[in-house]
Amino acid sequence: MPPRQRTNPSAQTRKRILDTAEKLFGERGVAAVSLRDINRAAGISQGVLHYHFGGREALIEAILLRTLPTVNAERRQIYDDVMASGRAPDERDAAAILCLPLARLSLGKAAAGRRFLRCLARLSQEQNPVWARVTREQMRDIALVELLQTYIPGCDRDRGRVEWTIEMAMNVIHSTLNGIGRPPLGWQSGLAANPMSAQQQIDALMDFVCAGFRGVLVTAVADR
Repeated sequence: MPPRQRTNPSAQTRKRILDTAEKLFGERGVAAVSLRDINRAAGISQGVLHYHFGGREALIEAILLRTLPTVNAERRQIYDDVMASGRAPDERDAAAILCLPLARLSLGKAAAGRRFLRCLARLSQEQNPVWARVTREQMRDIALVELLQTYIPGCDRDRGRVEWTIEMAMNVIHSTLNGIGRPPLGWQSGLAANPMSAQQQIDALMDFVCAGFRGVLVTAVADR
């Protein structure tokens, strides 16, 4: 008979706090959720959260670092494959790097992936400073700005516009992936009558982001 695996109560408590905070932040936003709310929902005493995380910022960082390293490792792999392909990168490569690793979380059967996407969308919408720092650190090895500047000659003189376009694309990606699998909104009668599959929504999102890169950046260069 195989030996019974021992559980680590401290690790289980830490996971329960992270799961609870991630869920509440995704549902209500960071500013609307107090540490007391998290304590109560997780069924822990006031000092336990502080013992494991110290405070709100460290808790948010722990939520992000539980999932983002895997997401960004996949992003780096896509980027490396594009760079090693020998062909000129294009806007679809940039969209794939940003979107596809996150999209796989929305397609997965695990509720944890969709819960993380909801939390990530909230942090992005609120421009949470911890989210901004961790995202920047996690993506520092992916030269996405330079990729787009290579694709669109002339953009090398306007790095700020390229950075803004990438930020806009990330906001669209986070918000859209957060909504995949949810019922259509009240005004979406056409979508209710002819629903799109999750994969169809992701494909349409990719097309939308690609068109955004082309429209904003190519037009900006042409207008000079």
